[in-house]
Amino acid sequence: MTISDLKYLRLHNQLISQQPYANAGHVVATFGAMQAQDYAAAKWAIGLRLPDATDEDIETAIAQKTIVRTWALRGTLHFLAATDIHWILSLIAPRLNTLHASHYKRLGLDKPILSKSFSAIEKALLNGKQLTRTELAVILNKKGIATNDLRMNFILLRASLDKLICFGERNGKQFTHTLLDEWVPPSKAIKNEEALALLAERYLSGHAPACIKDFVWWSGFPLTEAKAAFAMVDDKFEEKTIGGNVYWLTKKLSDFKKKPSLYLLPAFDEYLMGYADRTTIVDEKYIKYIATSNGIFNPTIVVNGQVEGNWKRTLKKDVVVIEPNIFEAISKSNQSFLKTTAKRFGNFLNAPFKLV
Repeated sequence: MTISDLKYLRLHNQLISQQPYANAGHVVATFGAMQAQDYAAAKWAIGLRLPDATDEDIETAIAQKTIVRTWALRGTLHFLAATDIHWILSLIAPRLNTLHASHYKRLGLDKPILSKSFSAIEKALLNGKQLTRTELAVILNKKGIATNDLRMNFILLRASLDKLICFGERNGKQFTHTLLDEWVPPSKAIKNEEALALLAERYLSGHAPACIKDFVWWSGFPLTEAKAAFAMVDDKFEEKTIGGNVYWLTKKLSDFKKKPSLYLLPAFDEYLMGYADRTTIVDEKYIKYIATSNGIFNPTIVVNGQVEGNWKRTLKKDVVVIEPNIFEAISKSNQSFLKTTAKRFGNFLNAPFKLV
């Protein structure tokens, strides 16, 4: 297997070059979790992996509680399948809370303050209520709990990791929070060892070929635990050396096709975010245009599995303007692909598109 094969197989396993599912929950479950701090981008990340999906379809999946947005891997916002959210949070929360302990201490968020905060939040959200961050902050302030200086950020983060709250439906353009157990009833508990193995299996199913260090980056677990997790799934996956590096992939390879393609991927897409080493798909001289020093990942143009540019979109009253920035000249056939994928993005937003 060559690096070229690796790119096409990733496109296949990442559900970009194939769309076998018609349900957003199945897509998200395939990955284990999907990056979602950029809300609009995260919806497109799911939508492009579904046949003919629209932005409204993704909003519907959220409202129907098929997928749930919350703080998860590495303490950042992700979409998780509703069927997975409880066991994944149970697995990752203890480690993340330990990692964040110094922040809690610096902000004066000790156990009594957090307990008082959670009691107030729970009471405010009982019986299916959904409140915005601002509304919850007002309630906490009335209880004498300060929410300034990042305190609200970490109160909400901890409440999410401890499975008290998750995001609900939006109120206009405002995000709301609701009680997780009311939104998605608890599922059967899974032992940590089994849960870590399942997370590794989900990761490899949606990201392979991938290295152990990629899983370490993506999951936030240390190398020792990552190796143990991979060892527990070696009946389904195997090691293979590609381009001098050791990758894990399914023992029975999917029937992936190496056909010409061009895709407009959103910011923070798993095709970039899912790996510690991105030089297999991005020329090193262009990485600065894809990932900034402060951790911002831009939308990308991917040609035959290789990142060949970035793009931005501007929503106007009656049209979505798409402005591609190609690093190097592309062929006429790829220019045609660009128009096709731009139209697909316009259809997702239910708006005509304009390439500039």
